[in-house]
Parts: sequence; structure tokens; C-alpha cells
Amino acid sequence: MLSQQDLAEEARIQALHASGLLDTPGEDRFDRFIRLAVAAFRVPIALLSLIDRERQWFKSRVGLEHEEIPRSLAICSHAIALDDMLVVPDTLQDERFTDHPHVTGAPGIRFYAGQPLHSLDGQPLGTLCIIDTVPRTFGDADRRLLRDLARLAEDELNRGALIESGEWLRTIADNVPALIAYVDTDLRYRFANERYREWFGVKSQDMIGKTVLESMGEAFYASRREALERCLAGHASHLEIEEVRRGHMRVVSSTYLPHVRDGVVQGIYVLSTDATAAREYERQLHALAHSDHLTGLPNRRSHEERLAQAIARARRNATPLALAYLDIDHFKQINDSLGHATGDAVLREFAQRLAATVRSTDTVARLAGDEFVIVLEQVGSPLECDRIAAKLHDAIRPPFELDGRTIRVTSSIGIAWSAHPDPSALAHVADEALYRSKHAGRDTATVFVVGA
Repeated sequence: MLSQQDLAEEARIQALHASGLLDTPGEDRFDRFIRLAVAAFRVPIALLSLIDRERQWFKSRVGLEHEEIPRSLAICSHAIALDDMLVVPDTLQDERFTDHPHVTGAPGIRFYAGQPLHSLDGQPLGTLCIIDTVPRTFGDADRRLLRDLARLAEDELNRGALIESGEWLRTIADNVPALIAYVDTDLRYRFANERYREWFGVKSQDMIGKTVLESMGEAFYASRREALERCLAGHASHLEIEEVRRGHMRVVSSTYLPHVRDGVVQGIYVLSTDATAAREYERQLHALAHSDHLTGLPNRRSHEERLAQAIARARRNATPLALAYLDIDHFKQINDSLGHATGDAVLREFAQRLAATVRSTDTVARLAGDEFVIVLEQVGSPLECDRIAAKLHDAIRPPFELDGRTIRVTSSIGIAWSAHPDPSALAHVADEALYRSKHAGRDTATVFVVGA
């Protein structure tokens, strides 16, 4: 069984061979980095090498005749194992290399510095290294320069793979039902898929190089600015925004992920999906859970939530509140004599008349059967409750014209009024008031003051 180290090495070798660079002719795009290294560090030898299974092969070289050497002699192999910059100020003072034939013999290596070069998936394929025939110090500024030069060479090393994969990724991205984009630290688009044209009427090729503000407009940018700034600070963000474009409303759910390299944010990955259907489904589920299926009014659950909210407002603003209970008089007789379909029609018409009579700030709900309730906010006095009850009776008493039938409908009403409302007290007193109205012969209203 292969060890973890063996498996890692096999993955590295596969990545190297997949790069297609081994044994290819020299190219100026790599030679320029070696020339720069020689000039910048004033060394006689600079190499861009690839570490194969049994050999070190030089894609570009200055100061060395051989195109390859056995891997057993490759100092760069130590940098690959370390997967970090390897600096040997004096090989004769390093026990790993004191007997190395390239140290004791030609070319007489006394100083070495090598930075690993990685594949797109992070595998160390080789190094950019500099060699001198005399010992030397290598400070922080030298290390930064070698690392920067190696990173440029690494980008060139992976350019072919990026182009090849980029064609595939573009095809995939353009056919994914989502917005995919990348913006740099100046908030300029560096990539955008074709969904931007479909959703916003903006061609992706026209976005490249332009800022989010320039490409998408002030409204688009303003609603996303905080998320973008948070992402540039290194924090992922998520938000949902309702966008109306071309007369179509879409709920856009966006995730912003910082692209971080060596602890520094390089840009932002953007993924946005269409959450319209999901939010509509949630709205429908909410409506089903909070609405009465027959009348469309809020149901008992919704009424309890709205009553609690109304009481909180009343206490906060020191305003009174009233609660009205209503029953349809002799509703069982309507159902028994005319049928449940007519009874349902009566309930719907009754609900519509109640809702049309009170203010939009008041809440009419159906509790069950023919039991209805109204939360009446900012009702100044019990006398005003009497006036509201009279208006409700005036709205209910005109005949109901339903399916060719004329039906007389009346209602018993009980109203509780409180200057300092409490939900249980209001409900108890409103129920007592309703009972009093029924006991008084129905088609009447009773108003009680809570605590009186």
C-alpha cells in the first residue's frame, strides 16, 4: 500500500505530465524570467526547472550546459519537498550539500535560492532558482523579489491550462442558470457570464474592465455597495434584492466571496441565483398558514400575532385599543335549510362587508365557523365603539343577494375597550359582551370597558 507521501508524489507527477511542458522546445516567454533573474540578482546561473520522477529537466536556463540532470542531484528537489522557498547561503556549511558533486566540482555551487512553481491545483511542479559560485546573504527584499518573479513565471506556466480550461468554464458558466462574475479590488469586472444579458440586458463583454457602478448603474451598485465593501475587507456576504427590469420582478439572491491569496484580498467572486420562485412558494405557504381558506381573511393564528403587535403599539404609544367579536345570528339554520354551499357564500359576503367597513389599519379575522373578530386600534372611547358597532350593523343588515336568493343576515357584536390593553382581558371581556348581545335578542351590540 502506498504511503501518504507516495500518493502525494504521484499526484504531483500526474499534474506535471498533464501540464504538457516536459521536453518542449525553449520559449522566450520563459527565457525572459531567467534573464531577469540573472540581471536582478547578478548571478551566473538561473534555472526554470521541472522535477520529474527521476530527473530535473530545465525548461529555461542560463549558465548551465545540461538540459537535465538526475533527480538525485537536484537541489531543487529539496525545495519541492519543502514546498516553500529554499535558501542555502553557503552549501559548504550545509551538511545536505557538502559532498554534492555540483558543489565540490563544476559548476561549483556555493549559493542557492529556489521558489517552487505550482500548477493550477496547487501541485509543486518545479522551481525558479538562482545559483552563485560564492556564498552570499539573501535578505527579505531579495526573497520578495524572487517570490514575485516566480509568481509571474508560475502564471505563465499555467497560462495554457487557463486558456484551455477557460473555454470550457466560459461555456459552462454561460449555461448555468445563475449570474457568475469576478470583480477586482477596484470593483471592475474581470469576468461575467451571459446571464447578465438575460437578466439585466447588459452584454458581458461590455462589462469587462468597467466598474460595477459603470456597468450596472447607481441603483444596482448602491444596494450592493455594503456587501462589496465587506467582501473587500475579507468577509463573505449574502443578500437578497428585488430587481425590476424589463417589467419583470426577480428576487436576486447573491453571495459574495473574497478571493484571498497570501492573506491579501485579490478580488470578489459573485454568484447570484433567481430566488423568485422559492420566495413565492414561501409566501404561499405563509398565506396558507396564516389565512382562512374560505374568506381569505387572516385566521386565528394570524389574528393572535396581529393582536399582540397591536397591543405592543398601543402600549408604546399610550393609546387605547378595542376588540370586537361577531357571530352571524342563526347561522346553523342557514346551513341546514339552504345548504353548506350557500352558508359558505354567506360567510364570504359577511367577511367582505366587515373588511370594507373598518379602517385599513384595523384587522378583521375569521376564528372558526361563523365567529369573526376585529382588532380596532386607536379607538378613543367606548362611545366611539358604539358608533363602530352601528356602522357594522348598517353594513350587514342589507339583504345578501346570493345565487338568485335573497337572504337576511344579522350579527351579534361584543366589543371590549381598554385604555391599557391586555390580550387575555380583552378577549374575556369581548366574549362576555358578545354573550350579552345574544342574550338580549341578537342583532345588537354591547360595549364593555375592561376593568370597569
